[in-house]
Order: sequence, then C-alpha cells, then structure tokens
Amino acid sequence: MATKDFHLGDILSVTTGHLVSPRHMEGVYDILNWMTGEILYTHQLPRVAREAGPVLLVAHPKLASISVPEFAKPDEVLEWLADQVAIYGEALPVPQLTEDQHESIDPISELAEKVHPDKIVVVPEKAKWADACARCGDFRYLEVDRTTGRYLFSAPSRCFDKAECERLSMKGRFSYEPDDRPASPAPGKEGRE
Repeated sequence: MATKDFHLGDILSVTTGHLVSPRHMEGVYDILNWMTGEILYTHQLPRVAREAGPVLLVAHPKLASISVPEFAKPDEVLEWLADQVAIYGEALPVPQLTEDQHESIDPISELAEKVHPDKIVVVPEKAKWADACARCGDFRYLEVDRTTGRYLFSAPSRCFDKAECERLSMKGRFSYEPDDRPASPAPGKEGRE
C-alpha cells in the first residue's frame, strides 16, 4: 500500500476534528486529497475526514490518546503542536484509502443532498472568469454570487482562506482557457508535491 509522509498537525486535524495543521486548511486538503486520490470540494471534507480518521488511527494507534485542549490564543496551538511533535515525530506515513474505506461521490450530487438544487450553478469548464490566488496560484471561481445568493463551484483552491478569497474577488477578473493555466508553480511553491 502506498504511503506519503504528512505533518503530525495535518493528521491530528483529521483525527481530532480540530484544525491544528501548521498549514491550516491547505494541510487538511492535501492529506485528504492524497488519501482519496481525488480533488475534494469543501463540502466533502467532513464526510471524508470521518472516513479517514479511523484509518489514520489504525496506522498510528498512539495518536488515539491525543486530545486537543481549548486554546486562548492562536500562538498556543503551535506551542502545543510542537510538544506533540517532540513526542510522536514531525511527519508520519499516511496510507491511501481503499475502495472499502472511502465512498467516492460526485461533488455536485453530494452538494445537492445538502442544499436545494436551485441554489447550485455548475460553472462550465470553459468559463471566462476566474480569480488566481495570490498565495498558491490556483485558479478558482467565486463560491457565492453575491447578487443572486447562488452557489458557484469549480476546482477548489488549495489555500482556502476566506479573507484572501474575498479580497481577490474584489480585484479584476481575467479570461483564460483551461489549457492556458500556468505550467509552473506559484512563487514560493517550487518543489511542492
């Protein structure tokens, strides 16, 4: 079975349900995308985390005893995580989920189970408007059309930062064809898997 090393904080974010990854949501997306072999949408993360958590605890049973305390300040999370890293190690191997462990569900179908289908607008792949994230360089569409309140979905961004997404949404948009996406990673992401 194939494995890939992930930071302890990424793993604990899945097993405990508390966001303690030093890479925040990017760490959660990366570990769950690896485990499923899919590119997950935001609304799929809770279900997939429920599938992945037990698998991670079977692979690393010592992590089952870890409980995340309440933190008064964000800095306390990193201090607590450093203590956990000293005990359990910084990175641990993470297996991929088997077909028996993970149910692959079409993201739009799954969304239709959560919100009324009238609220879902599927953006065509060759849509002519998009934002590029200043942090990771990924292209993504706005998630909510503010004028109609309708949901808009496409490939999710790796760095799911609402404040950054909203700030970028206020900037100008530009046209692109799917084949025109940049071939190289965004600045500062060279060598990233």
